[in-house]
Amino acid sequence: MAGPRPLIVLTGGGTAGHVSPALALAERLGGHFDLVFAGSPYGPEKGLALAAGLTFVPVAAAGLARKGLMAKGRALAMTGWGLAQAAAHLRRLRPRAVVGTGGYVSGPVGWAAGQLGVPLYLLEPDARLGVANRLLAAKARRLFLGFPDLADRLPEALRAKAVSSGLPVRRAIGQVDRNQARRQMGLDSERPVLLIVGGSLGSAALNRMAERVAAAREAADVQLIWATGRRYRAEVSTGAGPGRVVVPYLDDMASALAAADLALTRAGAGTVAELAQSGLPAVLVPSPNVSDDQQLENARRVEAAGGGLVLAEEDLEAAATLTEILALLADRQRLDAMSAGMRRAVPVGAAERIAAILIEDLLEGRP
Repeated sequence: MAGPRPLIVLTGGGTAGHVSPALALAERLGGHFDLVFAGSPYGPEKGLALAAGLTFVPVAAAGLARKGLMAKGRALAMTGWGLAQAAAHLRRLRPRAVVGTGGYVSGPVGWAAGQLGVPLYLLEPDARLGVANRLLAAKARRLFLGFPDLADRLPEALRAKAVSSGLPVRRAIGQVDRNQARRQMGLDSERPVLLIVGGSLGSAALNRMAERVAAAREAADVQLIWATGRRYRAEVSTGAGPGRVVVPYLDDMASALAAADLALTRAGAGTVAELAQSGLPAVLVPSPNVSDDQQLENARRVEAAGGGLVLAEEDLEAAATLTEILALLADRQRLDAMSAGMRRAVPVGAAERIAAILIEDLLEGRP
């Protein structure tokens, strides 16, 4: 009779961009391991992990780069509590490994893994190491990189354990038929479709641009898929209608990507990976509120590969920007070339690649 399956603890959070890669890995690892997700009970990871059928355990987490002594003190206290929680969970669960995908909560869970001798695997979604991964990388057995050229900028000790894997995305991304997606969303099969998404939290600046697209006479032939973000939906005056899908959040991102000809979006690593897997060209507007300009670094690599254009947030207000986006939507030859460039921007098939390495390391006993 077969014994219990080995267990992996997945951890990451703060934004959907850190949670989605972990869930994509869970899809490929579920047939070989039992899986538990460790995350903040107040972040998006709890709902997303439970919706994916994973067991969830809470770990307190906060960013330490807070302004003001009181804020820093609260963050330190929460991080200390998170370390204690993470260590208690790992002692109880006795996992074969911990896999961290970034975000504040990866810090205490990864640190506890290092202290308890649990093999630690890290995934860096962005084009430069995030804070948690910078602190934990020396303890990791392997460091999976969403952007391959990051390996060239790592210290030699980290470069030796780095794997240029790309970033895992859910199985459905890139697998949905275009015409089927358009029928499902009530869109015409022939007219161009612009997808506007401001990241998991939404973007006021991108929403203003979407309002302009919806109101522009010269955009009469353009269809729109627009995720406003839950926090902004009440502020948006444009509603859904013929050729126009307006929702707070896209539950079926795979269909939205399949239906669109061009995306106007932020440049989070998860977004970039999904665009690459779908081959969807994009105008990327990096968030100015992300630490270390990580989104700008991500967007520049897409632009260098020919998959998209980089636009500063303040340039969204310019009249020429709307004209440029509409002209691009009408240029099928250019969109096709950008689609090929987008597929080159980051490696695709990352989830299968990383899962195979984890299975080899943890089930076949290879270091």
